[in-house]
Amino acid sequence: DAARIHAYLDFKTYFEAPTPAPTPQPSPVPTPVPTPAPAPLPVPRDALELELLASDVDGQSWPSTSGGKSAVLTGVAGAVDLDGIAAVNLRGKGDVARIDGLNIGPSAMPQLTIEMWIYMHSKSGTLGWASGPDEGGGYDRSLILHDPRFPGISACFGGAGWGSGVQMPVQTWTHVVGTWEQNGEVYVYVNGGRYGPHRAHNNEQGDYFLIGNRFQDDGRHNVDMSVAVARVWSRVLTPSEVLPLFQMTVKQEAPPVLLGGADTVE
Repeated sequence: DAARIHAYLDFKTYFEAPTPAPTPQPSPVPTPVPTPAPAPLPVPRDALELELLASDVDGQSWPSTSGGKSAVLTGVAGAVDLDGIAAVNLRGKGDVARIDGLNIGPSAMPQLTIEMWIYMHSKSGTLGWASGPDEGGGYDRSLILHDPRFPGISACFGGAGWGSGVQMPVQTWTHVVGTWEQNGEVYVYVNGGRYGPHRAHNNEQGDYFLIGNRFQDDGRHNVDMSVAVARVWSRVLTPSEVLPLFQMTVKQEAPPVLLGGADTVE
């Protein structure tokens, strides 16, 4: 009987002994997931001669990220924050951004595209030319925001009387693009929509480019405006290249969807 009792107790002890706790294992180290690089902005780089971003202004210098040139701000032109958007104020007749050595005339650039994001504060003055110079004196290769000789926003083609028919709004950002091909076609784009074509036959320009007026200190053609972006190409951009520039918005963000070409309004 004693042997049976010891056997029973041994059996009971063996099977009722607590199960040893598992040995803790180190947690696996998570594999880092690389952060994807921001999508590149759809800005065509081919033949890009000038790219001015207001966030790059340093005092009176406005360096270009392409083409190796810089703009010089004159008058009281300067960098501002316009509702969270970096911009350059060009509001008085002496306020311009001048880029020496950039000739946009038809001999230097038989093909040309000018792009700007513009905030027109008011329709002050008689005429409102966003760019120049019009050295030839024949309505040459300037972006027109308002001028009674042109129906709406226009791109100078060597004469007057043609435009988009779209009136330049105030107190909001507007995307304006002009394209020229000498003895070919000129188009103007407003917020992604294309207007034209019209025949382009321009005179020569000066050996500089001007933003904010037809000429420096011109009291009749200056615009009460701010500019966030200005670009110049020595070729004609296609509608499928212009539309993404508008879709980037004035904030210069990669658009979520790149759509097809813009409509043309004859």
